[in-house]
Amino acid sequence: MTLSQYARLEKTQQIKRFWSGVLIGQRFEGQSLVECRQIDGFYVEYKILEKDALNMRCFQNPDLLQPYLSAIDIEPLLS
Repeated sequence: MTLSQYARLEKTQQIKRFWSGVLIGQRFEGQSLVECRQIDGFYVEYKILEKDALNMRCFQNPDLLQPYLSAIDIEPLLS
């Protein structure tokens, strides 16, 4: 599936595909939990806002993964 194909899906189908993606990480942004998953060759961030509203952002730029990658502790792999 491509990013443009994903963007054309109905919201319920987007959410279903999101949960079947590979978990990259989770983080808090203010009071919102943000989770990032990889779906095929792109990434989707799913933000759960304070009042149960949902917001999704899709991207292909791996630089936008930095907030998730910086939280991974690789020290055990180096010893």
